[in-house]
Amino acid sequence: MKVLLIDDQVISSMGLELALKDNALTGAEFYIVHATDDIKIFLELYIFDLIIMDLKFVGLNGIYLIEKILKTTQETKVVVYTHYSEMLYGYNLREIGVRGFISKTATAKEINQEIKKVLQGMLCFSNEILLSKNINNPTLNPFSKLSKREIEILQYLLDGKKSVEICKIMKLEKSTVSTHGKNIMRKLGTTKMLEIWEMAQKYSVEYKEESS
Repeated sequence: MKVLLIDDQVISSMGLELALKDNALTGAEFYIVHATDDIKIFLELYIFDLIIMDLKFVGLNGIYLIEKILKTTQETKVVVYTHYSEMLYGYNLREIGVRGFISKTATAKEINQEIKKVLQGMLCFSNEILLSKNINNPTLNPFSKLSKREIEILQYLLDGKKSVEICKIMKLEKSTVSTHGKNIMRKLGTTKMLEIWEMAQKYSVEYKEESS
């Protein structure tokens, strides 16, 4: 079995390999990518049985990378391993074909349990994500109504980024970011960022920054 770990945090990927190689992935052949430029090279050289990756990269959108991987090969199972919130990303990730979502706060035992389930063909998300059939159902997390692009912009806003910074990071026009911002507020039913912060805390979608 070929396993690719994609994470720009070196310590994180090394720890993950140590946790898995003598348990859920005994005998697997591990490949690790830390630099964005190397991802394309590895994906062109090999077909992987399992890819475990973070969503956070400098200059790279994790969700769009996953979509590209899954369009290229249906045999590859993709699992997200991140500090980002499942409540914010889980619905879209499940929709595009991701097999599981594991928090970087999980213990080694929990990580191995989830990976074993994925290898057995199971989906590994929280019950709220697994049981949702209609993302527009008002009883569900309101953040599930947001598009992938809106989620990305919202995450930058929750990280404390200003519109000007978001424009530079995402290489978008100011008017485009502004339009997405208005759509986010409309879908969440508020025009105040403070209320969005309160909602984020209620639904546990706040982002916890990794230590370098």
